Amino acid sequence: MLSGELATVLTGRYLALEVYPLSFEEFLAFKGFELTGKLDLLMKKTELRGLFLEYLEYGGFPEVVLSSLKKEGDNA
Repeated sequence: MLSGELATVLTGRYLALEVYPLSFEEFLAFKGFELTGKLDLLMKKTELRGLFLEYLEYGGFPEVVLSSLKKEGDNA
């Protein structure tokens, strides 16, 4: 038996749960970042760019987004 099949047989139950990363819009909402219009977009361009780079580097999984420890080995 494969390990996945063995786990199903031993527990008697199987529940598949798919977790998808946040979209960039959802990421911004988690960070508390709001844009109210085009002028606001221009004023917050630098902050938005920084958040986008963070999204690209660390991904959009909710626990990672909300964590202050981003990289493995960060203990501070």
